[in-house]
Amino acid sequence: PIHAQLGDVIDFVVSFEGGIPPHEVTWSGEGDAKDEKFTFIKTRQPGTHTVSATVTDDEGNSATASCQVIVDVLTVEIEKTSPSENVLPMGSKASFRAVVKSGQTSASGELKFLWQPHPEVQFGDDKNPLFETTSPNTTATYTKTGKFPIWVQVLKKMGETYQTVGESDQIMIEVVAPELKLTANKTDPYIGDAVEITV
Repeated sequence: PIHAQLGDVIDFVVSFEGGIPPHEVTWSGEGDAKDEKFTFIKTRQPGTHTVSATVTDDEGNSATASCQVIVDVLTVEIEKTSPSENVLPMGSKASFRAVVKSGQTSASGELKFLWQPHPEVQFGDDKNPLFETTSPNTTATYTKTGKFPIWVQVLKKMGETYQTVGESDQIMIEVVAPELKLTANKTDPYIGDAVEITV
């Protein structure tokens, strides 16, 4: 069998010898056939698919060969790389990474990552927004309090366009108001003493 990733395009070519020409080639399977060539296009559906080619000569003699295509399930996960806690003070940043796998191996191809929710969460910064990236890494800045789910959609280039191939589960981030703590350099000052207050 042939293992394929979601969105891959697989080309088959049949070769044969013997028989009485001319020969006729008949294909079966989800795809586009042209003479001795066949392009399998059903890789957007995970599972096992069969492609077969039957060659028939001028006297009606025929032979058939088949091949199984196993399209692996694509999974998307996100990891928060820093900080370790999921409760953050307003104004802080967090870093995230997307992990995309096809079966047990890393997914290949030209991928694009759409980080959500945008614009409720500011990914990257104003000059370098990172809510849409070709890298699996991004940063998020939280400018208001509340609970914010973070997730990522993954698109893969198929031909000339990008198509969605997966979406991660959500990580819940709670943003709280920053705690202000005042400290004085003197605990029992006298009248007239200068006291320094640090926030």
